Amino acid sequence: TDESIIAGETYTTKVTKENKSALGMNRNEFFEYKKERCMDLARKGATVGEIAKAFGCRVLAFKRTPDEIFETVSLEQLCKECDIISIHLPHNEKTDRIFNKEIISKMKKGVIIVNTARGKVIDEEAVKDGLLNGTIGGFGTDVYPVEPFSDGSIYNELKDMENVCMTPHMAWGGIETRNRCVSIIARNIKD
Repeated sequence: TDESIIAGETYTTKVTKENKSALGMNRNEFFEYKKERCMDLARKGATVGEIAKAFGCRVLAFKRTPDEIFETVSLEQLCKECDIISIHLPHNEKTDRIFNKEIISKMKKGVIIVNTARGKVIDEEAVKDGLLNGTIGGFGTDVYPVEPFSDGSIYNELKDMENVCMTPHMAWGGIETRNRCVSIIARNIKD
């Protein structure tokens, strides 16, 4: 089959009530249902794109400048073609709420969105509406506009939905990462 993938950071494919793990699947389900993802081709995203290619997937990307490795398309085209959108964009005035109601309305019905970029690149009200009307089939995030989010945050309404997975923004929290940080600090003090 001619399956496509738009690379992202997380190997997420579809949401199931059984075996739901961070919007992911067990390995067998992943290989049976690999689909499309999108990303910004920053260092993290490019690495994942290479991994996706190794699985035999077609990799598309939304990026300001054409990429030599991956096919670069417009955000609108990505939204129309993707089953999974994994976001790796920096937050700035051009990307502020770039995933808004208008863009989300152009997405394939049932799209899964994974935001590991910055909380303010998505319009969380538009994501909520998309989840409620079925445009968005699943949403995963470890970033929020304000961290930690407040009692009045829309994320309090989303957190108990079966097709939403929220984790803390703490990739640095692993012991290996902390040990590396301490080593770098010590080396900087010595130097």
